[in-house]
Amino acid sequence: MSTSRIPDFNTVKTKVKGCLFSSTFVAESFRGIMMGIIITVTLGEVVAYRLLKQNIKAGDMPHYVTDLLILLLALLEALVSPFIGWLGSSRRRGMLMVACLVSGASALLWFALPTVTVPESIGFCNGNNTMPEFRSTFNTPIRLSIILYTFLVFGVTRIIVFCHGITYMDNRSPSRLSMHYGVLTAFRLLGLEMGYNIMTTIVETNLTIQIFMIAIGIMINALQIYLNTSKTTEEMEPKTIEDDLSFGSSVYRVFSNTLITTQMVSMGLIAAALWGFAYHQTDFLKAKYYIHVERSHSFNYAEILRYHFVILAVVYQGLTFTPPIMPSIIRLDLLTNAAKMCFFSVIVYVMLMVGCDTGSVAGLQGNSYTQPQCSQTCGCAPQWQEFAPLCVADQMTTYLSPCHAGCSGIDEVDGLQVYANCTCASFRRAIIGACSGNSCEGVYQMHQILYPSLIIFAVLYFQAQGTLLLRVVEPRDKSVLLGLAGAFIALFTFVFGHLIFIGISNLLILLLALLEALLSPFIGWLGSNRRRGVVVTTCLVSSASALMLFVLPKVAVPESVEFGLTPSTPFRLSLILYTLVVFGIPRVIIICHGIIYMDNRAPARLSMHFGVLSTYRLMSLVVAYNVLTPIVETNLTVQILLIAVSMALSGLQIYVSTPKPKEEEEEPKIIMNDTCETSPFVPNVVNTTSSLGFGKHVI
Repeated sequence: MSTSRIPDFNTVKTKVKGCLFSSTFVAESFRGIMMGIIITVTLGEVVAYRLLKQNIKAGDMPHYVTDLLILLLALLEALVSPFIGWLGSSRRRGMLMVACLVSGASALLWFALPTVTVPESIGFCNGNNTMPEFRSTFNTPIRLSIILYTFLVFGVTRIIVFCHGITYMDNRSPSRLSMHYGVLTAFRLLGLEMGYNIMTTIVETNLTIQIFMIAIGIMINALQIYLNTSKTTEEMEPKTIEDDLSFGSSVYRVFSNTLITTQMVSMGLIAAALWGFAYHQTDFLKAKYYIHVERSHSFNYAEILRYHFVILAVVYQGLTFTPPIMPSIIRLDLLTNAAKMCFFSVIVYVMLMVGCDTGSVAGLQGNSYTQPQCSQTCGCAPQWQEFAPLCVADQMTTYLSPCHAGCSGIDEVDGLQVYANCTCASFRRAIIGACSGNSCEGVYQMHQILYPSLIIFAVLYFQAQGTLLLRVVEPRDKSVLLGLAGAFIALFTFVFGHLIFIGISNLLILLLALLEALLSPFIGWLGSNRRRGVVVTTCLVSSASALMLFVLPKVAVPESVEFGLTPSTPFRLSLILYTLVVFGIPRVIIICHGIIYMDNRAPARLSMHFGVLSTYRLMSLVVAYNVLTPIVETNLTVQILLIAVSMALSGLQIYVSTPKPKEEEEEPKIIMNDTCETSPFVPNVVNTTSSLGFGKHVI
């Protein structure tokens, strides 16, 4: 008679842990988890955007809030991405899990959102068509705070996944790097592309389900990370001899590599081009083809099917960049591939510019539109707000919406729906759709094929570039590199690119301010051992640049004018922008180098130096427009000569009245000190081990 021995607790515990926890790292499994997180946080950002749009439609916020937030959040992302990439490089697994849990909990905050009433626009004559007047309510700040918080949390989680998730996989499965980077990039782009129109429409009808889908989905991802990664082998990161893992050193090493810097700028430009086209695609279809996209289940399924080719292309290229097809990464092959993708993208952009004969449009004269007289009493919304084109067949004229055609309802004739009681139609009826529908249908279908191709080429470009950058950079700086690449993409895409697409004329001051904020620290560092020469040179360059205003094309300034570009507008704008930048740089140089030059030679008068320059800067801003520069309107020549001659004389005065270069460069030095204590003033002592690098100074 045999008796079975009951296993002890430790044995059971070991077996259970063996079933639940993975003892080996499986790259494909971990990549699937990262892919799920990217999809979820992208949808979270899209949902937050939709919630913000609800407030705008309800009249609780002005219409420009979304554009402003895109700019501000992108600028914040550009500033914190490199730091997030550096932070937690020794605890990537923990950061990923914490970020997912915080994101899941933050999504639940949407349950506390105060509700808003979004008026429905009927779209017919004498219906509810006007935009609500802006009026902030008591709940608006609460709702805006919650939405902004979730924006930030989802954005930080996305940055952590790209910086630490990709690095985590690459350190353990380096041969599959191209596949890791390509798949995550593809799903990020597809999430943005399909998220708003297909995957988050339930927000408008049932927000509760959308919240649970996001919160539960990302929390499950956190659990999967915990179960599928080994804690004991988590920190097996590659090390180098004499590792310097400080943030400033990592940033400095990345920027010291010219190839990396230029390719990050290139990635930002490609992303900006794609974003501008994708974000404004609906308006593009309206303006170019007079197409109003009516989304249905079949339309959405066809769109999803088209985007499957993006994934297939990424997988194919990922396999070609991995062993045994490519045993090791070859820089030239990756650069060649990226160049090809850029070339193909340019071809697609050109093909997308092909237009069609849109026929006659009521009220449209060139670039200006006025509502037709026959519907002036209908109280219609702005022309593009309710864009739903219809055709008055007896005139073969397209009207932009039922309201603008004076229609008050819909009838059904022989199974065909038509607009009825249209005051702009002789027979009081109009057909749904533009009159140019048949002539533009073929071009529109070509657009539907070319647009996914554009996304394919962009994703393949990012895949090649990301693989190249991660193989060029030092292993210890990979996560910082990914953060910097994300910063470049955010700056070029959502700041500079977005400003250009929404109208640089309205936000030029913000653009120049952002440019100054980015360049000022670098200008302060540059030329620190040749301050006299830098100031003299900038004065002379500014003087010469002022003379360029003599070639400005003239413009006529009537009392009122409709918007319209002339052939000379780009040239005039370029000259004005150039002079704005050129005059801004000397101001920064005077503040950075002029004050220090004086302080190093007359330190007792520092307060006077700084106070006088600051006062005259503020006074000139206050009185310049109304007092000092009105002559621009009547005699620009005199104003140009005043500025050019005075700047040239200032440069000459500096050259004559300051010491020669040999004496000039006797700047005070300090003995290298890593503590916060100040070293005594030691005039001619130079420590050869001290670092004057820009990154070191900033940190």
